[in-house]
This record gives sequence, C-alpha cells and structure tokens, in this order.
Amino acid sequence: MCAVVPVHEFQQLTFRRFALTRHLRRDEVIYPLEELGKFRGEPVYPRANVQQLKAAGGWMREGRVISMGQQPLKRVKARATTIERKRMLEVARTDDQEEEQQGLYAKWQTEPYVPEPVTGVRTLPFV
Repeated sequence: MCAVVPVHEFQQLTFRRFALTRHLRRDEVIYPLEELGKFRGEPVYPRANVQQLKAAGGWMREGRVISMGQQPLKRVKARATTIERKRMLEVARTDDQEEEQQGLYAKWQTEPYVPEPVTGVRTLPFV
C-alpha cells in the first residue's frame, strides 16, 4: 500500500486510512490487529479494521442475537438510559458495590434472530 502517512498527531486523528488505539471511541475496537507500522512508538492500524461494538440489547434491536459461547470483546461501565436504571446504578454506588460492567460485542459475534414459532393459539373468527 502506497499511502502518505500523517506526520503530526492532529492529522492522525482525522486521517481516513489509519487509526491509533488511543483515538478509538468507547464502543470501538480494532480487529484483527494488523499493524501497519509505528507512529511515535505507537502501533498504527488500518481504519478498515475498526469495528463498532454494541451491547446485547443493541444487537437485539437490530434483529441479531449473540452467538453461543461468544465472550465480549470489551467491557465498559454501564450507562443508564431510563430513570429506573439510573436509580438502580445510584443505589449500587451508594452501597459501595462495584461499578456495573457491560459487555460489548462485534457484528461477527452475532447471528440473525429467529423467533420461536407460534403454537397452541386458537384462531379468532373474522366478524
């Protein structure tokens, strides 16, 4: 690959071909780890290898479920999206419990959701 490598760090942030591990978001991971070279001693990876991660509930909203036996690629602090969830996390914090961790998965760790067939339901007559 014949590409111009950015020289300055601010160029590295916006460059579309390369990625540094420290510039990844909370829900991103580099997979597979194909190192292209070094930038000031830090490994540089192709931007195409940056994978988006989602929690199990996020994949379910897209019609996918986590495959059997898959381990999360990354664990992050759980976020509260509802008032009830916020209260639960607050109570856990005041009780000096550990911060709740949420597992994040990549698309290749999921499979399409196939619902159970509906059985034992009587049909309603049309009126």
